[in-house]
Amino acid sequence: MSRWAQLGTGLATIAALLAAGCETPSSRRCDPLPCPYATFDLHARSDSMMAWTYRDLNLPPQQTTGFVPAPPTGFDCAIELSQSRVSRFGAGGADKVDLGAITLTCAAGPYAPFDLTISLGDIRDWPAGTSTLVAPPGSITNSFGGSNCGGVRYDGLALNVTVETASGGSAPFPQLVTDDYARVFRVDFDTASVTPQAGVAAGPYGNDKTCDDFPMTGAVSLHLAQTRADYAAYPDAVCQCID
Repeated sequence: MSRWAQLGTGLATIAALLAAGCETPSSRRCDPLPCPYATFDLHARSDSMMAWTYRDLNLPPQQTTGFVPAPPTGFDCAIELSQSRVSRFGAGGADKVDLGAITLTCAAGPYAPFDLTISLGDIRDWPAGTSTLVAPPGSITNSFGGSNCGGVRYDGLALNVTVETASGGSAPFPQLVTDDYARVFRVDFDTASVTPQAGVAAGPYGNDKTCDDFPMTGAVSLHLAQTRADYAAYPDAVCQCID
């Protein structure tokens, strides 16, 4: 498998939301045993931007460059990166990676605000270079109250990824990455390139109807960075109960 094919496989592995605690592999009891885990973050650089518009309001695109702190006001947008988590309790003893997400929250002036959420997958071994990836079901969603569709997802959206810096790579838990690890990359996409689907859940229990009249579109360019310092391990963390 090529390194870019591995990148696509990593993108397709969109994990469930982070659980409240960890479950030991041997039982569902409430044990005081250590449940070591680690966390990692991403950082958005100041030239990240989004240009959004509402199609039926004669509104020119509103462009935000250099996102403001949350909560945004006026026509500004904020960028929030939820922390991801890795534990040792994956299948077959492999690392279990619970992936965070990038949320772009826009106040949208007098119009309905929205949250555009992007899950990128495990980026630790992304190689330097450029590739076009396809968003798997549920990995890019929009929560927007100004539509009969409500929240939508953009399954199949093309993501243009350019990895500018690729030093080091992944390492076993609890180190997670090599000492020389660094990634700097751009992710560019335009939600207008696909027809959104109503509902944020894919599969047999999701609402898969298209939403042709969804009024909001966004062209996004994210410039993101991550280094070894963004990974932190907690080897003595106490287990929590999961009933």
